[in-house]
Amino acid sequence: MKEENKLKIDRHFHPNIAYRTKRSKQKRLNSIWNRIRQVELDGVLVCEHAFKKPKYSFIQMLKARPTSLDTFLIPWIELLSKEGIDVIVYSKDINYIYNQKGLLEPWSLKFDEIIKKINLDEKLFGIIVHPYVLSSTGIIKNKGKKYAKENIKKLGSLEVYNHSYVHLEKLIWYNFIDNLIGHRINWIKWTRRVPESIYNSLDDILLTGGSDAHHPWEIGSHLKLKVDNQINSYDDFFDCIHKSEYTWKFIKKSIDFNALQFVRSMLTVFREKIIKCWLKYTKLFFWQNKKYH
Repeated sequence: MKEENKLKIDRHFHPNIAYRTKRSKQKRLNSIWNRIRQVELDGVLVCEHAFKKPKYSFIQMLKARPTSLDTFLIPWIELLSKEGIDVIVYSKDINYIYNQKGLLEPWSLKFDEIIKKINLDEKLFGIIVHPYVLSSTGIIKNKGKKYAKENIKKLGSLEVYNHSYVHLEKLIWYNFIDNLIGHRINWIKWTRRVPESIYNSLDDILLTGGSDAHHPWEIGSHLKLKVDNQINSYDDFFDCIHKSEYTWKFIKKSIDFNALQFVRSMLTVFREKIIKCWLKYTKLFFWQNKKYH
């Protein structure tokens, strides 16, 4: 049952439906919406990677939304900088965000150039995401803490909760891989909850969080936001997610470890890595061929 004046929002979700058969895509969309219904999410920020058909994925999510649900969807895109760093860009205007060809092209713009373009465009907003993720897609792994802090301040928004390591954390809990990854356990914990030392000296920073789910069974972790007024429209919802003064808490989804789901999640990570490497070294062909974006 929904709580009055409280919104449950997943601010980082990947549909992961690109390059699927029609039957597989529909099955996946049905599973996604069934899970959203179970969790009773009021809003989902659909954040697909720039190299995985973000516009197509968002439109398919909209088309598949059950008529019985009034869940708000907002288009987000996870960009890939020339250095290989992930950063989210979004806009209230659906058509506008997906026509930013310069920004959307992976491996094209340097991170500084992306931040500058976002800040110079009043219709665009950005977020530094999962700064402590283990791969070089995280800004701290790639560029270090000082650079990260500078750009969090420039962009004015930081993802402080990210539940992408939900399965890996469960393995650690069972002590299966403690000895294999050593100090990296802390980075996994800091991805789930960024240390306050990264942002507590910065003023007017909008803090966010999301599941970073790529599969239906990973959906569940979300922000619970206390709002002042009733949210009745898309514009109301979009405006409320920008207000840093609202009280909120992150609700972490607990899961039972499932070996098959873990393998499928790891295969998704591997598949995305292959696509990114393929794109980096065959860039001209890949981006110009329409079936890839």
